[in-house]
Amino acid sequence: MKTRQAGILLHPTSFPSGHLGDAIKILDLIANMHFSIWQILPLTPPAQTSPYQSLSAHATDVRLIELDEMRQERWITKKTLNSRSKSVTDVDPIFQEGFTGFVKQASKNDKRDFKAFIETQAHWLEDYALFMALRKENNQDHWWDWPVALRDRKVKEIRRARKRLSGLLDAVRFAQYMFHRQWTRVRAHAKSLQVAIFGDMPIFVSGDSADVWANRSLFRLNKLGLPEVVAGVPPDLFSEIGQRWGNPLFDWDEMKKDHFTWWIARMRTQFALADIVRIDHFRGFEAFWEIPAEAKNATEGQWIKAPGDLLFQQLKKTLGGLPLVAEDLGIITEEVDELRKRHNLPGMKIIQFGFDGDPNNRYLPEQHTEDSVVYTGTHDNDTAVG
Repeated sequence: MKTRQAGILLHPTSFPSGHLGDAIKILDLIANMHFSIWQILPLTPPAQTSPYQSLSAHATDVRLIELDEMRQERWITKKTLNSRSKSVTDVDPIFQEGFTGFVKQASKNDKRDFKAFIETQAHWLEDYALFMALRKENNQDHWWDWPVALRDRKVKEIRRARKRLSGLLDAVRFAQYMFHRQWTRVRAHAKSLQVAIFGDMPIFVSGDSADVWANRSLFRLNKLGLPEVVAGVPPDLFSEIGQRWGNPLFDWDEMKKDHFTWWIARMRTQFALADIVRIDHFRGFEAFWEIPAEAKNATEGQWIKAPGDLLFQQLKKTLGGLPLVAEDLGIITEEVDELRKRHNLPGMKIIQFGFDGDPNNRYLPEQHTEDSVVYTGTHDNDTAVG
């Protein structure tokens, strides 16, 4: 983080194959270009169409798995591989068959590795597996529309569901393990080439996620599980009505009570996936735009202070150094800049934003500071050629 480096932003969905099977070749290409950073977007499974609205803060998007590996290992047949769904999910039959084949055919080392994975990841994996299985059982309905006993996680009903859906739970665990297995190889190859993987973490999760369903007290929800207030940003030069994202907001007072355990676990997951992590919407750790859930747009919101200092102090105390980058784009206050600098976090600069004719524009190359990650554009911009 203290050395000037160059890299490329390229999410696996933009690989020729669209999956991790191309990752080794891409890493070789990056290293041959003398780049030392490969940046990706969030690896989390999208609740709808975006990984910034994720089904889980910990799970990975199994659509990125190179499925042919299961055929090569003879855990599934070629017929199963060819007849798979166009967009596989954790509960897809291909992973149910894959798990059955794995149990019968896998080596002792692979079985040991799988066992270690599900044990170390149990703190999120068990809730996520049940969440995905119940979603399938309930026709992909939002969890707040499930039968009340399941919505409210009544102990007896949850126990019955785990027994009733055990086959699907195995499929989800196995799907997540397959991603872990392949990503472990990708990380090892990157390390051998001295290429750092630069990950991305959305600040919020989707309301319809395993995290919110399993940790309702940590979010600002009503008795039905629906948000009382939601996230977004106020009106600005780009939008007269602001942006109403709709994510439920954190109950920061509740999170403080156990010293931000949820955040510590989330960060551990991110640092297991990447060497450096960008935090999307960093300004939300200083103050966030709180919008009444019933509001149709973001104009009715208000700024509410967030305990960013306390959070980052606890993260450093628990995890040590924090190789984080703050997404600090847009209209940023002095308080946000000070929070970022107090915790030694680089910010972002976008060259395309610099050419508006203002010689003092902070995005112009001559205005860039050393504690910056500089981009021609982001995934929200056109290309430089465009």
